[in-house]
Amino acid sequence: MRYRPLQQTREYFSGILRGILERGWPSDLVLASTRSSKSVKGDPPLRIEGDARLMIMLAGEHRHAITRSGWRADCRFKPGDGLYWPGHAWNITFWKKPCVYFGIVYRRSFTRYLMVDFPGGRPPAGNTPWSWHSSQPAGGAVLHLLRGLDVLAEEDEPDPEPARQMMLALLHLAGNDLRDSAGYEQSAEGGTWERALDHLNTAYSDPMLSRDSVAAALKVHPNYLSALAGKKGEGFHRTLEEIRIAHARNLLLRSPLKTAEISAACGYGSVTSFIRAFRRVMGEYPGTFRERITKS
Repeated sequence: MRYRPLQQTREYFSGILRGILERGWPSDLVLASTRSSKSVKGDPPLRIEGDARLMIMLAGEHRHAITRSGWRADCRFKPGDGLYWPGHAWNITFWKKPCVYFGIVYRRSFTRYLMVDFPGGRPPAGNTPWSWHSSQPAGGAVLHLLRGLDVLAEEDEPDPEPARQMMLALLHLAGNDLRDSAGYEQSAEGGTWERALDHLNTAYSDPMLSRDSVAAALKVHPNYLSALAGKKGEGFHRTLEEIRIAHARNLLLRSPLKTAEISAACGYGSVTSFIRAFRRVMGEYPGTFRERITKS
């Protein structure tokens, strides 16, 4: 199997996926839980992503600390192994040994296919340049399988074979999407917006995060970023607000933190600003949301 692409094309990712399926991978699948765990001294930064995603190891070795059955689990992945993260899963990635893996990210408005070829050494400074985006969001069959994996991921002792079969079904559907999609090849605009979303998901807890600071990090003009946010989403400030509230919802559901602590953790300068933003997005107060979901 040839890993490194000469260009970002749908056909390239389709070929990689065919090779994975021909081998019957994943041969072993690990499901990460959204339950919180504890970092230990020497850990890299914790990263919690809002979107469901999966990884299939192709070469080398990759280490992740995740939560399984309510406890921290340090897992080492080798060729043929798979890992599935539900949205907001607890995850720490250790970048040290060389590795190559194929991944899929299920975003709200599109599906992202990506390749990571890490040579070892220092952690990568940015996102992989090798990705392709479908022009359509995930369909009903994909969402049904993702919900099934989400349920299994929260069980104390999930049955591995149903989970593996669901993953194989997801990969077959991804193959259909890559073969039949009328999506677009990754454009400069699409790549910039993807980097902007990743930056927001990483830095959302910074109260000083702004359009200008993100534009400076991406090396683009602030007005260009505003125009791009309006074209690809619902505007910069609305996108940032939704990302922060998504992380706040996760903390309300899965942590004992008080409203003021969650407000600060999600980048709000005051509890009042947080409560107003939460009500704008969710239509209810944070406390009401936590109480309603806890009782259901």
